[in-house]
Amino acid sequence: MVDLRTIVSSFKKILRQNIGRTVFLAMAVVAYSVLSEYLIENPIRASGIHSLFESLWWTMQTITTVGYGDVTIVGFYGKLNAMIIMVIGIGTFSLLLVTVAAEIVDAKLLKRFGRLKTKMESHAIICNYTDKQSTIIKRMLDEGFPILILGNEDSGELKDKGEFIKGNPLNVNDLKMAGIEKASSMIIFPNEKFGSEDSLALDAESILVLLTARKLNKDMKITVELLNESSRIHAIEGGADNVIVRGNMSSSAIITAITKPEAAIFLNQVVIGTGEYEISQGTFKDLKGKTVEQVFRSISEQGSIPLTVYKDRKFQSLYEIKGSYNNEIIIYLKRNQQQ
Repeated sequence: MVDLRTIVSSFKKILRQNIGRTVFLAMAVVAYSVLSEYLIENPIRASGIHSLFESLWWTMQTITTVGYGDVTIVGFYGKLNAMIIMVIGIGTFSLLLVTVAAEIVDAKLLKRFGRLKTKMESHAIICNYTDKQSTIIKRMLDEGFPILILGNEDSGELKDKGEFIKGNPLNVNDLKMAGIEKASSMIIFPNEKFGSEDSLALDAESILVLLTARKLNKDMKITVELLNESSRIHAIEGGADNVIVRGNMSSSAIITAITKPEAAIFLNQVVIGTGEYEISQGTFKDLKGKTVEQVFRSISEQGSIPLTVYKDRKFQSLYEIKGSYNNEIIIYLKRNQQQ
């Protein structure tokens, strides 16, 4: 059963908005015009109004200044009432058009300046973007991943492919404007451009953003870039799914290139996507219920190379999975379509 208090409360919220008040006023004017002209003119045989629809037709062409003239009003009181409707109705209709236009312009301006709440879903929120991350943004956009940047600086790479919210990732309201409840992932970069010059303080700020975001969305995947290895444990304890310490990865890549050159070439190709294969992940819902071995065989028959299964927050091999496949995430190599 519909709660009357809820209806009244919703109606009051609508009336607090300019467009809500204007629409209500326009509907009231139309309703008055239709009913009053019908009641006045219907008894007069020579009148053109003998039904509510004819009265509505006359009302709409009058307040929109179309005036076909196919429906006529002949009575004195009907004409007197019509003059009042013309003045009030045309004014109300003009006000409605201006209000709607103003709302559209305001929405576009708010979106341009990053102050319009997003309607995106299953998107990635990028916090503290700077030009250093332009390559990352471009790569994600090229792969068709929906992106929203939250911070003080927009990306020229976004154009019409993503959205920008001007705000502070530490502010809960700004996070909600960025649609954090419906986001699928978040990347937190150090706030180097607008934050402290102390690297530990920057890491502390990133971890605080992580804690705030995790409280609002427990399911999304969060990646944090840190500046100090000593901050890694705090980020993991704070709920980060992936922690990247700047410099460590590049150092590891250099060491691997020297000690394991073929492995380094392979990793470089699959990560960057310059080789025959590129790394990917996914769930195979049509294979649910089959054994993991059957799932791996099916993926291989499609020309891909299954690597591992992500289950219970850890990576497992084919032989570690007991029971049937239940839509776990599988990491695999697929053929690079650009090659």
